[in-house]
Amino acid sequence: MKNQVINSLLFSLLIQLLEAAPVFKNSSCSNPNDTILQSRFNELNNGLDMRKLFLDSDWTENDIDVRFKALISMSNSRGSSPSLCKVTGKGNDPLMFRSLCPWKIVKSNQREGIFPKSLYYAKSSCPSCIGSHKSCEPLNYRIKILERTTQCNSDGLYVYKEKTKELQIAHVCAQAREGEQTGQLVTIASNIDVPVINSLLFSLLIQLLEAAPVFKNSSCSNPNDTILQSRFNELNNGLDIRKLFLDSDWTENDIDVRFKALVSMSNSRGSSPSLCKVTGKGNDPLMFRSLCPWKIVKSNQREGIFPKSLYYAKSSCPSCIGSHKSCEPLNYRIKILERTTQCNSDGLYVYKEKTKELQIAHVCAQAREGEQTGQLVTIASNIDVPVPVR
Repeated sequence: MKNQVINSLLFSLLIQLLEAAPVFKNSSCSNPNDTILQSRFNELNNGLDMRKLFLDSDWTENDIDVRFKALISMSNSRGSSPSLCKVTGKGNDPLMFRSLCPWKIVKSNQREGIFPKSLYYAKSSCPSCIGSHKSCEPLNYRIKILERTTQCNSDGLYVYKEKTKELQIAHVCAQAREGEQTGQLVTIASNIDVPVINSLLFSLLIQLLEAAPVFKNSSCSNPNDTILQSRFNELNNGLDIRKLFLDSDWTENDIDVRFKALVSMSNSRGSSPSLCKVTGKGNDPLMFRSLCPWKIVKSNQREGIFPKSLYYAKSSCPSCIGSHKSCEPLNYRIKILERTTQCNSDGLYVYKEKTKELQIAHVCAQAREGEQTGQLVTIASNIDVPVPVR
């Protein structure tokens, strides 16, 4: 086990050294200004505001900057020693502080020749989940960055090429990648914590409210789906929602095939609502190896809502496998369209924008309603940490 830990650390160090390797310069070239590079970066990522990947709920477009800075401040004030893992959250604190693989938001300066010059990512000091020898694994979102080449363009400026980067946005308790343990079947205990039950009831209430009918106006007609899709794309900066569920190893050319394969695996491994099962092993996707395993489900929205259907991450586990800690959703906030009773000048329904929390993963965490104080756990020296798969 200790050899595997050493190998893991050496592998991690090697990756850091490779990523820190200098990008060679060409003395006859000049750098384009940051405005040009930022514009291209935004274009490659469909204008994605990466701060949204780290804010799980309760923000608006008007206060996103304030909320994100507050989260960074909390990360800095609650930062833990590399040798310790600590649950510092309770009550309604952000999920990252209540997780059994707690993480903080860290700013990382990129090596020279890379744009953006710095990026935020989710960093956990825990190689294993608190109270368990299961692995803490990153949940990644793939972005495009820019890397300087040695070539000049006709204006004497460096040519930058696009490059894919895995951005860690959270951490999840999971079956180790290299482990060959067979699927573990666990029946949910009858004495689940009251906060977990309250969480389930609240979730059910939200679903009932969202299923309420949208009233019609008989003098209006519906705009066609092309118009609505165009507005939906505009509201969400062209976000391809499938990318939120694919943790690694996809390209723009095979994203459709990869996503369909993931949905197919979800359907074939779907579990009974009364059971939680870890069906993953080896290099299976994180969603099947998690201690709050989830599947990708297609949900038809009520009439008057666009898109008419959405995919989301669904877990049948109210609590983490092997623990009474809560399974809580990691959310990404999107904009959807809701029909009003008003008509526009063309006799078409007016649609208004509405915010929706989209579940993209599930995390073992201290229950929101729980008032347990921060639990301090020292990581054992003989923990088996899997070698990261890149």
